[in-house]
Amino acid sequence: MKEEHDERRQHKRLLFTVEDGVVGIIARPHDNEQEITANVLNLSEGGVYLTFRSILGNKIKEGDRLLLTEIKGSNSSQVILNVDTEVKWISEDELSQEIGVGCEFLNILKDSKHELNEFADFWYLQRLQN
Repeated sequence: MKEEHDERRQHKRLLFTVEDGVVGIIARPHDNEQEITANVLNLSEGGVYLTFRSILGNKIKEGDRLLLTEIKGSNSSQVILNVDTEVKWISEDELSQEIGVGCEFLNILKDSKHELNEFADFWYLQRLQN
């Protein structure tokens, strides 16, 4: 008997690999430390999954607020967001020394959603051409 799996996601996700070169620039809103550049591994209107060196991971906890300032693609595509996110979950890979952070967008503006959709369309078309 095949068990049915209910997809809980409200938004379609765009998946990336590290080799795709899509990065997000994040900052802690009330912290004067420099911004962190992280690999974007998936993206939707609802949130983003980022990975970066775990040396920074002990500073980020579930429930923390992060500011996603921009997303850059390797093919000169760019989205400037300045959207607040909340860290929903964290995973660490001790072998690669990478930390994964799943973030939900908070109060994302209509213009930012539009920019995300244009970014997704750009990447989708790039993949069709390859």
